Amino acid sequence: MRSIRLVKLLLVGMVVLLTLMPIGAVWAVPPEQEIQTFDLEERLLSCSDPDFEVWANESVKLITQQFYDRDGNWTRTQMHMFHEGIWYNDENPEFWLQQKPDHCMVTWDGEGETWVGLPQLINLPGAGPIFFGAGRIVFDSEWNITFWAGPNDWVEGDTDALCAALSGP
Repeated sequence: MRSIRLVKLLLVGMVVLLTLMPIGAVWAVPPEQEIQTFDLEERLLSCSDPDFEVWANESVKLITQQFYDRDGNWTRTQMHMFHEGIWYNDENPEFWLQQKPDHCMVTWDGEGETWVGLPQLINLPGAGPIFFGAGRIVFDSEWNITFWAGPNDWVEGDTDALCAALSGP
């Protein structure tokens, strides 16, 4: 008998909850969304011994959403970034590595920026990952890292394997 009452009470509670949930959605202005795709060529880092720069030639897709409170005031921007392409030696472009498709979400809140996901992955064929970035990185408004969790060769400055692979045989 008690279990029947409990089930009825839970059922009524769920109905009330589901009835009120859409009301919360009208309390905020729906986010604006923009989708962009483009090719990007950019300098990434410098290697020494031998001296050369690592450049990327990537296809990029950005899905950007602007979020607002119920009064229409901006609260945050979220951007899903997808990259894939090649990273190469600018002195000897025949030395290049495939960048595996990656995805990360970047959130700006007016105070700083947070990156979550897999912003980079470079594999050496037959050897596995040699340059890797994953996890969560939080930057303040001056681009100083205030929090970092997860393996990230870029943040750690571990570019030796990448530079060696792009320097040639």
